[in-house]
Amino acid sequence: MSSLKPEDTSVSIIGGGLAGSLAAALLGKKGYKVDVYEKRDDSRSETFQWEGRSINLALSTRGRKALRKAGIEEKIVSQCIPMKGRMMHDVDGKLSFMPYGVGDQAVLSAGRQMLNEELMNVAEANPNVKFHFNTSCKQIDVNNTSFNAISSNSESKP
Repeated sequence: MSSLKPEDTSVSIIGGGLAGSLAAALLGKKGYKVDVYEKRDDSRSETFQWEGRSINLALSTRGRKALRKAGIEEKIVSQCIPMKGRMMHDVDGKLSFMPYGVGDQAVLSAGRQMLNEELMNVAEANPNVKFHFNTSCKQIDVNNTSFNAISSNSESKP
């Protein structure tokens, strides 16, 4: 077992999406020094244009547990829309409603961009977490646990 303390350990995360931002938030909270490398621009900037992903996500019990660990469950839930079920079309075009639960049970619909930005905010609230935007991972050496990251201005980072 390693005797390294979290504050003596650096972690690099490739990808600042939902999973990367959540991992950064949780590891940062434990004291690890975390660098997140994201190929896109910071979605919180005024010039960012969201593309390529679905707009909303269904927030499950498992997702809420992760948000609770990050300390932002209630903040996110307050911005969600409850979905009690979905409409289905059969081959003849007839509509039917399929509930997601019983009674008042519902799945919560969360905006992907809002969720990602809140996770980045909570991660960056830790002074030991830093995001590197416009930086792509170009090469990974699993045996030596290293990678090359190239920023959009072509400067290589170990």
